[in-house]
Amino acid sequence: LLDEVLAGLRDCPLSAERYAALKDRLLRELSAFDHVDAYVTLQESRRRVVREFHYRPDEMLPLARELTLAQVQAFARTLYARGKIEALSYGNLGAADAVAAARRVAAVLQPAPLPAAQLLRRRLLAMPPGQAVRNSETLKVNNSAFRRELLLGTDTPEMRAATLALAAFVGPLIHTELRTKQQLGYIVFGGAGNEDHTQFAYFIIQSGDYPADLLETRADAAIGQLPAQLEALPDADWQTIVAGVRAKLLEKDKSVGERAGRLFELAYEQRADWTRREATLSALNSLTQQRSAAILAAALAPKTARTRTFLGFSRDHKPQTPPAVSFTDAARWKAQQRYE
Repeated sequence: LLDEVLAGLRDCPLSAERYAALKDRLLRELSAFDHVDAYVTLQESRRRVVREFHYRPDEMLPLARELTLAQVQAFARTLYARGKIEALSYGNLGAADAVAAARRVAAVLQPAPLPAAQLLRRRLLAMPPGQAVRNSETLKVNNSAFRRELLLGTDTPEMRAATLALAAFVGPLIHTELRTKQQLGYIVFGGAGNEDHTQFAYFIIQSGDYPADLLETRADAAIGQLPAQLEALPDADWQTIVAGVRAKLLEKDKSVGERAGRLFELAYEQRADWTRREATLSALNSLTQQRSAAILAAALAPKTARTRTFLGFSRDHKPQTPPAVSFTDAARWKAQQRYE
């Protein structure tokens, strides 16, 4: 199977009929972006801002329409010309077989080596303390949406443990307040997670009844109360959160594929940080709710906050006042930012 896959990587041996079918499916998928849920559109806008290289489906569609089979095949012949092979062999094979498989890949692709600094890696927007990035857009659907992200910190064991604890704490509170009590929309999320080496909290609301700026105002009021609410949390509730995080960290892989994916990420995305889980568990054991509340408070304080806000107004909703935005031309703005 490996040899069959390798044989098609550089030459892309597609018939004209097969290419036409694949292209038709791609065009339909890209065209559907205009009608996805409002919060999904903001998710794509967020990726375009935060990632050094990311293009929304509506940006790719015009190019995809003109793309020919000859162009795809010519690109395939150059795609692997330079670079670095990162491979993982996992399963019922020994070290010699794993080395042989990697060498077969290298023999077929034959990439010319590049210095590490020239390899194309995902780099994310670097934000200094106090920076607020804002974007607003008018959508083609009949729902408005709001998305807010608060950067919590870099990828340390303590910050990973705190992020997992904050995810468990924030989600139910935000849903209860903004979905159940205020009934702002049928899609309400609150949580925390990571992208590469950045930890962040996020808040998402989609509504057919309220415009995005009103959603932001209501959300800000609820988000601002979270640090104090965490500080006042009964100890038993905090211990329940910690126990849940610990159980999540101790979960075993459910399949060979899942384990292989985790090991690959540890090897190449986490720079061979093989004790990553153990370090996070150790940090969790000493993490207090006061420290977690302080991390969240710092993420909200004007002098230290690094926030990203995305507003999407439905075709039927108008903002009360023109929203403040950081840019009108994303590409030009990104060219002036630093990504790392």
